[in-house]
Amino acid sequence: MNSNDILTIDPIYPITEETGHGYCVQEEYGDDDYCSLCSPEAPLFENTQCTADVCSGLGACFSDVELTECHGCGDVPTLESNCYEYATQLECTGGQNVNDVEGSIESSQDQCSWGVCSWVSGTNSPVDGFCFKDGNADTLDDCSMFTAGEYRSCTIDIESPNTKIQEEGIHKYVWNYWNCKFYFV
Repeated sequence: MNSNDILTIDPIYPITEETGHGYCVQEEYGDDDYCSLCSPEAPLFENTQCTADVCSGLGACFSDVELTECHGCGDVPTLESNCYEYATQLECTGGQNVNDVEGSIESSQDQCSWGVCSWVSGTNSPVDGFCFKDGNADTLDDCSMFTAGEYRSCTIDIESPNTKIQEEGIHKYVWNYWNCKFYFV
């Protein structure tokens, strides 16, 4: 059996269960069912460093801040899986913050494909910083104005509002007073 045969049997296969020296990973694997391979519950030596690179290699997964486990993205954001939970810029933006280009919003390339994440770098080191939700690409945290339940709801809301301006007609009023005309629209 060669490595190509392994990939046809199981998309992700531990190369050596005893030493934990890597995984044979199917390219562009999109599910999150292998995230637990890097966690405290994984076999001995399989969970030594759950970095952003390791977690993203296991599929739709991202690392926790302590690098002790990979979390699954799921189908929709949750309180445990959202922009604010990303530990690195790589996971948060994939190199592209959510962006406003001439009035059109370009999605972020975040690990879970939510498309509304932006990263602010810290001043202490290249890895210092944080991820936040910025659905309208104004570089401001969309949820910072909320507290308690509203904040939690905001963190998992990735749907853009649908706004329609409906014109009902323009009303013009003219008022004559001492040879002056006042227009009210």
